[in-house]
Amino acid sequence: LRAKMSVYPRLEVCRDYIDNKCNRDENSCRFAHPPENIRISNGMVICCADSLQVFLQQPKHFV
Repeated sequence: LRAKMSVYPRLEVCRDYIDNKCNRDENSCRFAHPPENIRISNGMVICCADSLQVFLQQPKHFV
């Protein structure tokens, strides 16, 4: 059996993006710019841990 995580990974959503004021694209802003179909709760989005791990392994995210 797979144990459920008690705390899910979250990403902070760009406040300017929420207000439609961010002039950066999603690749240059340090905060999340989620698609419209993703629910934002308290300025955060819950992420799939597996998807986040794959995303962070992409070469462009190593600095």
